[in-house]
Amino acid sequence: MPIFEDLQNPLIQPRDITPALVREFHIAGDLKNQIQEMLMQRTVTRVNIMDSSTSILQSGNNIVFPNQYFAIAAMCYDIAAELIKYCNFFDEHVRNVSQLIEALKAEDYDNQQYVDLFDNDNDKNLFTSFLQGGEFRPGKDIFDASPRPRQSKEILGSCVLKKVKLPDHSSGFLGDLIYNLSKNIDLYSQLRNDLLRQMERRELYRTGVAADFYRNVLRTTLVYDPDFSQVNSFDRSNQRYIKIGNFKVGRNVNLPPNRQTDVDDTIRWSNENIVYCANLEFGHEVFCSDFIPEYNRVYCDKFTIEKENEEYVLYEYAGADRAAVNNAENLHYQQVFYGAPGTGKSHKIDYDLFVNANGEALCLGLKSIDKDFKFRTTFHPDYDYAQFVGAYKPRALQVDLEHEEETDGNSQNIASKTEITYEFVPQIFAKAYVKAWIEFLKVQAAPNAEKVYLVIEEINRGNCAQIFGDIFQLLDRKEGHSDYPIDVDSDFASYIEEQLSNVKQSDGTIANYWNDYKNKIQEWDSSEQGEERADDDFCKIALPPNLNILATMNTSDQSLFPMDSAFKRRFDWEYVPIKCERDATCGTEWNADQFVISVGNSRYMWLDFLKAVNANVYKVTRSEDKQMGEFFIKHSVDYKEFRSKVLFYLWDSVYKDEEGNKDAETVFHFKLEGNQDKTLTFQTLFEGSEVDQKDRIAKIMSKLGVVDQNAPPPQQGEQGANAAAAAPAPAEEPNPAQ
Repeated sequence: MPIFEDLQNPLIQPRDITPALVREFHIAGDLKNQIQEMLMQRTVTRVNIMDSSTSILQSGNNIVFPNQYFAIAAMCYDIAAELIKYCNFFDEHVRNVSQLIEALKAEDYDNQQYVDLFDNDNDKNLFTSFLQGGEFRPGKDIFDASPRPRQSKEILGSCVLKKVKLPDHSSGFLGDLIYNLSKNIDLYSQLRNDLLRQMERRELYRTGVAADFYRNVLRTTLVYDPDFSQVNSFDRSNQRYIKIGNFKVGRNVNLPPNRQTDVDDTIRWSNENIVYCANLEFGHEVFCSDFIPEYNRVYCDKFTIEKENEEYVLYEYAGADRAAVNNAENLHYQQVFYGAPGTGKSHKIDYDLFVNANGEALCLGLKSIDKDFKFRTTFHPDYDYAQFVGAYKPRALQVDLEHEEETDGNSQNIASKTEITYEFVPQIFAKAYVKAWIEFLKVQAAPNAEKVYLVIEEINRGNCAQIFGDIFQLLDRKEGHSDYPIDVDSDFASYIEEQLSNVKQSDGTIANYWNDYKNKIQEWDSSEQGEERADDDFCKIALPPNLNILATMNTSDQSLFPMDSAFKRRFDWEYVPIKCERDATCGTEWNADQFVISVGNSRYMWLDFLKAVNANVYKVTRSEDKQMGEFFIKHSVDYKEFRSKVLFYLWDSVYKDEEGNKDAETVFHFKLEGNQDKTLTFQTLFEGSEVDQKDRIAKIMSKLGVVDQNAPPPQQGEQGANAAAAAPAPAEEPNPAQ
């Protein structure tokens, strides 16, 4: 049985080492302890693997190297796992046999003692190449002027370092690390798998503001782990707080602080029958020293927090997402997400698309899908079939020539010239179609084929009948595939044949799926069962079951290009409602409940305004289409941005033609103070001084009943006597970080 693998096999070569891949690498607790123990046993030194670096005490010297070394080592697993087989064989059968060493130094590979080591010629030839080095095994020579062969640690380490193009003299400890890991291949495999998992992570949230970052960490984590049930290190010794070390994670909601800004009461969870809310009163040092390390330890399989320069970053590992997405239920083959502007229709597709078998949201969407499996486009009034599917287009082609031409009596050597040719240029549908078929045929049309997603934003802003053309017929599905395959132009068919006939596999080989494609479509096509068609006459297409078409539609724009009932029938429809409640949202890019409208010294909560103004819009229009969603703005705004974006939309879409409508006078058309002959229009929001402009916006807020968060609180008497009679709270615990 063969022992050795060709060390030049492209499948086992190390990945390209780039700063993006090795910037940060965190080793999980149990794996870190195992590697630390293994290194101490093998090197007889003290080893301490820390968060970002590793310390080795050797011969009285303390040597520190970055943990990126572990990431580089993990990338070299495949080649190192094969090299160690050669090194172990050499140590066991050659190193201590003096006569054999002398023969090999003399390159006597026909020596009988050497030949008898192998069961087959292939292993003998590969091992001989290993001894000779060169391109097969770059690095240090095994035999040199010294009487004994070089140590296996040097042989393997120098070879791997050459493979990753790192200099030996600056990376000796890296070579030693790779060798020691290779001697414990199971542990090495765990390290490699941990790296692959981390490389698939995606950034969820980034900010330099610790309080905002902490809010988002809590919201995201509570969706994944309600009530922080995975945390077993909470300290509940203080009545007011639940802590990790000295970091106050949450505050007892029954013992509120003196300043409401010290907590976020919208983020709540329960622990041992006590309800806590997010505590925002903390210092950066205790946040970094006590909370972040423990959080990373507990949630290392799902999330990690890193500090990059002056910013905090929350990452999510996508490996777990992919498994969950593959098992997701209830995803329709064609689906339109529709609702008022700003309800988060695209956000839902990206972060909240999938549910499990119980119908529970997984808080996963297309953001967790590799970019090669999703295709996105936006319809608009000028969008057509050629832009959606593809068309013949001109292309400038340089043609090599070798001849002379006479120009004005002078002979001139012409090397090349430009010719205009025409070729089929695929667009978004053609690309998604081919990708889906490749994935479908890779697994022999099995139901577990990787899904491919075609996303159409603003589907009603384009003329769907014109854009889809006869592809419309493919939207009738049976068991996931098109029930009625259609004929297409020969140029599109030729493109499909070319792509499916030259599919590069993971092992570097080329697969041809063209015949499988034709057979499968003929199997589905009831109109041609039993008929054979020549290769050059096959121009049929059909959607495979793993191609999903998702779309968004803004209901306020539905008059642009109304979709006919036949087209609507072929899609499933999901309404995305407006959410004015302060609640956790899948994904963390936007957190509408934190958005503030700043008007001078006044601060108004965006969701408070949204709830009030949407109620008035419905009164005025008797329609929900012109209402705004919670993501109509994507961050806190000052009065100028609020005026230009939000109030302009309301004026233009709802109120400008409603003069005389009493309900409309809550927002526009009410009489201005000091000038009873003039009413509030969008133009008047820009007139007068800046103070006048802010006062008019504040007046809108007042008429809608939106509370100014900076207004002084009600007096004691207004709150009632119960508050004054409340039992005294325990004394405040000093914050060690302050």
